[in-house]
Amino acid sequence: MHVPLLIVQIILWIVYCAESRRTFPHPPRNTGCGWESCNPTRDGLVNVHLVPHSHDDAGWLKTVDQYYYGARQEIQRAGVQYTIQSVVEELSKDPTKKFIQVETGFMWRWWEAKDEFMRNLTLDLVNAGQLQFAGGGWSMNDEAATHFNSIIDNMELGINWLNDHLGKCGIPDVAWQIDPFGHSKEQARMFAEMGFKGLFFARIDHRDKDERKKKKELQMMWNGGDKDDIAEIFTGVFDNHYSAPKGFCWDILCSDEPINDDPRLQEYNVDSVIGEFIATVEKTVEYYKDQNHIMFTMGDDFHYMNAKMYYKNMDKLIHHMNKRSDETGIHVLYSTPSCYLKGLYEGGLTYPTKADDFFPYASTEHSFWTGYFTSRPAIKLQERLGARDLAVCKQLSVAGTGTNSTTVFNMQRAMGLMQHHDAVTGTEKQHVADDYAKRLYLATTQCQKENLQTMIKLSGVPESSYTYTDQTQSFCPNLNVSDCRVTEESDNFIIFIYNPLSRPVNPYVRIPVTDPAIDIHTLDGRRLNVQVNEIPKHVMNVPSRNSTATMEAVFRVFDVPPLGFTLLLASKPSPRKNSPRKVEPVQEEVDTNLIYKKNNVSVEMLYYQGTGIHNSRKGHRVSGAYVFSPDGTGKHEIGSVERSSITGDLVNETIVEYSDWGAITIRDYLDVDYREVVWQVGPIPNKGS
Repeated sequence: MHVPLLIVQIILWIVYCAESRRTFPHPPRNTGCGWESCNPTRDGLVNVHLVPHSHDDAGWLKTVDQYYYGARQEIQRAGVQYTIQSVVEELSKDPTKKFIQVETGFMWRWWEAKDEFMRNLTLDLVNAGQLQFAGGGWSMNDEAATHFNSIIDNMELGINWLNDHLGKCGIPDVAWQIDPFGHSKEQARMFAEMGFKGLFFARIDHRDKDERKKKKELQMMWNGGDKDDIAEIFTGVFDNHYSAPKGFCWDILCSDEPINDDPRLQEYNVDSVIGEFIATVEKTVEYYKDQNHIMFTMGDDFHYMNAKMYYKNMDKLIHHMNKRSDETGIHVLYSTPSCYLKGLYEGGLTYPTKADDFFPYASTEHSFWTGYFTSRPAIKLQERLGARDLAVCKQLSVAGTGTNSTTVFNMQRAMGLMQHHDAVTGTEKQHVADDYAKRLYLATTQCQKENLQTMIKLSGVPESSYTYTDQTQSFCPNLNVSDCRVTEESDNFIIFIYNPLSRPVNPYVRIPVTDPAIDIHTLDGRRLNVQVNEIPKHVMNVPSRNSTATMEAVFRVFDVPPLGFTLLLASKPSPRKNSPRKVEPVQEEVDTNLIYKKNNVSVEMLYYQGTGIHNSRKGHRVSGAYVFSPDGTGKHEIGSVERSSITGDLVNETIVEYSDWGAITIRDYLDVDYREVVWQVGPIPNKGS
């Protein structure tokens, strides 16, 4: 009877040991995640910091889902889930290895799908400073077409998630803007005020970069403040791009030769690789003021899906280079942008300063990347409206109980993606733009639904007071084309005017109606002055507009409280004798192009003809989503011009229609010190070119 007992004991011991190995499969590693986790450098040598990274676009040629899962490989070989998984597994085998993750939106997706074992392993790597985060926004935001509020929301969402799930060691201390198409002084200011120690990027004007390389001024102290308002951040520009040096890219997407360090084989190439690497280091160090530390970005778009291949060759490079350090004067190490900054800070050098933008960005002599300032204007409008809706959603989630955290988070995610430098810029493919728009539409719709419920609860008006109104609760997202089902079909309805600002406002409001007879009252019975205007034909003819409204009711609401709302009652009186303000043609002779000019401000609608010729030898790039490249023939008139106007007590409108695809409306409201300019373009005629 003793033998079976012995067998049971052995089985239990084996199971226990196997479980122990599964829990702690990696070698001992650092106990700190800050600069103390950096691999040691060597004084008196050129320390080459190899920074493994992957630039993962949150949508571009493929949608964000397709990029994460690795779908549609015929478009682009990319699968971010494989990158993160592969990197974590490789880091766990060697405590000297490093990697930086940038886009938190992808990290969130991967984390949500992992079990406790993989999450704990990832936490170990983060706490040891092996897996570090740079930037940390939900996406890597654009810096030209974005608004600073949305940039802050994007960074807040990403960094808060890192802090909540990975702790303090997950919070980045370096900003990483390697792919946006030019860089803003305001972005530098925000990063400085967020507490980042440094900022790195690649894209600046090619002439500026060449000049800085000659003067060793690729690194600087960038002040984003004004006058005495100092907001400085150390800023570094890569001498080439954010990819690995030529000849040293060992990803599965690259074609550079691997290191063959077996001297028994005929294709042994260690000596030639070392020679090329030494030459690359000696050339690169000439561009930088600090001669003891340089950084090589070892990665590119969607690299490290098979991290073992890249790391294996870097291991060999580090091993063979460091065997010859005393001879070459070069020491190579795995590093991160933060560890590279540590080396620079310890050098104690003084760097030049900068106090303006890196705009516009030109990649060659005639390729200025300014086309994206206006590409896909509908996406840009939807993003701006989304920023407003996100602010309201967050505020009402605090003020009431109607909006749940999941709804707010979904809205934040959709807006975080929209800040991506291939989203709001309009440089993405059409099916990707459709995906961005759909995500934001669905998130906004759910948010607005719950916002309305919250405001109704907070209004304090009993449900019995709604008995005479249409019971439909609706947000009207298509007011820019005068389309709102409730205001068109209901004889009586309630209007909520919400103010997300921290000060009272007195806005003018426009709602589409089918009848000129409409009364607007406050809850205390005061009747508001209402002007009803005929809707101009260029709005009525917008493709896909689905509305029965032929008029707009314009009125002003006074003293809408900060972070609060005003409730109005709308009704259609009987008998109905009102008539709308008509769109009347203007007959006098005027400049056909100039619409408005006052105080050195003029409004015109003209167009440039883009070049369709690509000549890389002369630096010409076809005009398109990225590059604005006119053909040199100057500005062109759109076509025939029709002018009209609407005159009333509250607002006067000047309407200029160009041919059948362009229009501008200028509105002068009573008792305000601004003019409202609304433009409409499209559908642009296709001339077959």
